Amino acid sequence: MIDLEPACRQIIDVPAGVGDEQLTKPTPCTEYTVRDLIVHVGEAAQGFTMIARPQGLQGRRGHRSRR
Repeated sequence: MIDLEPACRQIIDVPAGVGDEQLTKPTPCTEYTVRDLIVHVGEAAQGFTMIARPQGLQGRRGHRSRR
């Protein structure tokens, strides 16, 4: 099993160290500001959490199962 705890800890710690004045700064991903990138990573983490659960996306609002 892969230990994701170190990566998860960084996902929490890095944005916690970002000041308000840094949120509008550019990032190497030219289409994202620092704020945009933090939001993007947070949304991706939520998505991964949902699909990792035993029920996956089943029962989630807006999800249509393929039958």
